[in-house]
Formats: sequence, structure tokens, C-alpha cells
Amino acid sequence: MRQNNLIMLLVVGGLLASSGCTSQKGLEVDYPGYEQVVSELQPTLKWQAVSGSDVTYDIFLRVKDKDKREKADYYKEGLAGTTHKIEIKLKPNTMYQWSVRSNSSGDVSEWSKREVKAFVGVAFHQQSRYMRFLTPAAE
Repeated sequence: MRQNNLIMLLVVGGLLASSGCTSQKGLEVDYPGYEQVVSELQPTLKWQAVSGSDVTYDIFLRVKDKDKREKADYYKEGLAGTTHKIEIKLKPNTMYQWSVRSNSSGDVSEWSKREVKAFVGVAFHQQSRYMRFLTPAAE
């Protein structure tokens, strides 16, 4: 009886307990952070450099919507630096997804993503999402 109670306690305790962590996959993004509210409708995106002499970067930006479309609202490739000011005015009070990748001598990295790993009870859950930010109300 005592052993059964201990097992039941461990199972119930495990189901109620959860832990997790987040990390970035691909290039590390500096700004805007995940779900951060930016201060202007033409924000400057920032990311960490990749070593090499001929490295360029590609970025894409799209409105985050429920149908998970693949079309980018804004796309730039061959950028030389680690910052880029969006050249179009974005929609106010809108959630955008964005990502960056590097190119070096034909070697292309994966798009940057935020990776969430969580242990909930007896199950392990892992999910990758593009970085996203919220634009301010109309200027």
C-alpha cells in the first residue's frame, strides 16, 4: 500500500511539475527581442555577426497570421552589416515575424528561430518559432 502511494505521488507530482528553457537556433538575434514592442513603424533589426570575410545576410519579415502563409511582406538579401532599418512603414499595432540567415561562399545557414523546450509531466515538448515583434500604435 505504501509503495502504491509513493508511485501515485511521483506520477501526480510529475504531471503537475513542468520546466523549460528557450534558446535561439541559427543566428543570434539582438533586436527586437521575442514579442518585444518596437518604438517605431520602421524599426532597425540587429543580429550577431558570423565570422568570415565574405559574409552577407538575408532577412525576411511578414505579418504573423493564423494561416501560416510563407510569403514575405519584406525581404532583403546580400546585406553586408548586422543591422538593417526596415525601408517600408509597417502596419501599426501588428505582430510581425522575422528572421535572418547568413551566406558565406555559398554556405547558407538556417533561418534564425526561437526554440522552446519544455518538460511537462512525463512528456517533452519542443517548438521552433520565428522571432516576432509588435509594432506601436499609429505614429
